[in-house]
Amino acid sequence: IQDVDPLPSAGISAATLNATAGANSVGYSPTNTYNVNTVGAKLKESISVKDFGATGDGVTDDTAAINAARASGAKNLVFPEGGYFTTGLVFDDTDSVINLHFVPGSYIKLKAAANRIALDIQKHTFSVSGILDVRGTGTSMDGLNTIGVRHGTTSQGRAYCTIQHLKIAENFSKRGFVSYANVNVKIGRADINAGSPVHGSTCYGMSFEPGVAGSTAVMVEQAYISGGMRGFNGQALSWADLGTLIVEYGGTASPAVNGALHLEQCGTFMIRNIYGEQNQRNMVLVDSSPVFLGGNMFESLASADSVTYVGSPFTDRGVTQVRGNTIRTTQLSPDNVSNRDLLIGTDMKVRISDNKVQFGKMTTTTTTGSLSTANTFETVATVTNQSGDPASRIAYRYVV
Repeated sequence: IQDVDPLPSAGISAATLNATAGANSVGYSPTNTYNVNTVGAKLKESISVKDFGATGDGVTDDTAAINAARASGAKNLVFPEGGYFTTGLVFDDTDSVINLHFVPGSYIKLKAAANRIALDIQKHTFSVSGILDVRGTGTSMDGLNTIGVRHGTTSQGRAYCTIQHLKIAENFSKRGFVSYANVNVKIGRADINAGSPVHGSTCYGMSFEPGVAGSTAVMVEQAYISGGMRGFNGQALSWADLGTLIVEYGGTASPAVNGALHLEQCGTFMIRNIYGEQNQRNMVLVDSSPVFLGGNMFESLASADSVTYVGSPFTDRGVTQVRGNTIRTTQLSPDNVSNRDLLIGTDMKVRISDNKVQFGKMTTTTTTGSLSTANTFETVATVTNQSGDPASRIAYRYVV
């Protein structure tokens, strides 16, 4: 056994070690061969917001304490168990923070006021681990235009954001989660309550919206969205992949432009599994081209539309593909361009050379809101109420 003098003759005084920056005077090296560092620098890699005075009691305003932790130079900011009451948190490119970690049982709670945002991510290459649980003191119908989580702005998109698990309560009147003009956004799981539009909710649950450009490379593995004028809203998305999406109690019967799943001017939009029930309007597609890959089901209220197509006349709305799909409804909204409510067949396509549509076998078509079936509908039907360049007309393809 060899005695080691903790304070060698070169001298580190007790006063130095006890000072605020004392840890910077103590060396740290996990292998003694590389990455020689100080204990202070090592501790700064990951710090707790409680180290800077955050209480986490859900009542005290912890905004200043969290901002102090944010300014500390740490890369990983930890939120221990507890509620962090705040007037709004912002992380941008001036920060060294690249990851927020939420310990189970922790949450952010926004003190509601006009236009406030609980968590505002304005930074490239940012991640959130654990469960990002966002709450507030407002409601989904209070008119304060509050947002749970915002990523990017209409004037500045951001790239590479990953959220492991997003949970948003019914406390925001503008958006639960919104991402503007961003690239490479990935959300593992989302549980969002956007409030009932029947009772006056003006919130969109999860929304991807354009700014200086549209968004691209958006991936959501699992999402459950309850309520919202629009449950899942996608606008000008050039490429997106949804794994499993459940939407309920969303959309509006009037006006008819809000769907529980709402897509506008979207490009390649793949949905692997979707289930919708008790929605005022299940799905609205505006100049969009979704591809439904898995087992999908829409349960509609007797007074609600299951699928509504909306578009500007003579614009190419792309191709809609439906596979393994069940639609249970008695009410279908008319397509204001093709003058047909819903067309489902094994092979349906536009024959632009002679301005007519070719239907495949076992095509089901509705024209007045009640279903009728043609067992061998192989004849050619004229496209009504259309004129202009045939090359710019609509092409649908349904595979069932």
